[in-house]
Amino acid sequence: MEFEEEVLKQGVRESPQEGDEVYCKHISFKIVFFCTKDQNDNLIAGSQFSATKCVIGRGQINANIENALKLMKQGQRSVFKVFPNPANKKDQFYVHELEIIRYGGKANKPWQLDGQQRYVRALELKNEGNQSIKGQSYKDAQNLYSEGLKLIKSDYGEREQELQIQIRSNLSLTALKNKQYELCVEQATKVLEQNPRNIKLLHRRAVANIELGEFEQARNDLQQALHFDPNNVEIKTEIDQLVNKEKLIKKKQQDRAKKMLFGE
Repeated sequence: MEFEEEVLKQGVRESPQEGDEVYCKHISFKIVFFCTKDQNDNLIAGSQFSATKCVIGRGQINANIENALKLMKQGQRSVFKVFPNPANKKDQFYVHELEIIRYGGKANKPWQLDGQQRYVRALELKNEGNQSIKGQSYKDAQNLYSEGLKLIKSDYGEREQELQIQIRSNLSLTALKNKQYELCVEQATKVLEQNPRNIKLLHRRAVANIELGEFEQARNDLQQALHFDPNNVEIKTEIDQLVNKEKLIKKKQQDRAKKMLFGE
């Protein structure tokens, strides 16, 4: 096998070594035949393929991909051409577009970590999730927050409780962005149990409940938020939109009832 690499985005640090856990994206893959494809054909870019994890040297992924990852750095994005027959590169080659998000020593299982280690790891995952949100990678962020939440036990202390609240708040946001409205309501509710005056979470839970058709719960949250912040224009606008939506639904129901009674 022979590789050719084109770096699309430079990375940092050294390349991952044997035993390192790599969190990466396999953005695209092509098998290119000389008779049907031009080897300069444009690659797919900006794919939303979910990131995946693998441990170097464990045989968890395709050997070509693993060998390519060993040549890359953290944050680097590259296109690799793999030539099964180096003597005649025009016959056939494989194209992989890869990006290393992060890597490090193989993480211990949660039950192998003490309280301090669990807190530090959960904090790292929260910060990584925040970076994913900045890049609008809401699915990746949700996975990171969910992983971090599993590490935190609120009975450890005050700082753990605070971190748990922060992660739940962020998790409710990603759930809303990913249209997982029940999860958004669930996480927002757990935060509001600790801080019932959190206007952002009241608003977020209301939006999710509107999408679920739970208008009464949404109205209660919006009115509560407005009680805490009477000049909040965004909350007032949301209430007006809810009223209009309810009127529209009521009119549709009345029209449907008329058609059932009197026909078209």
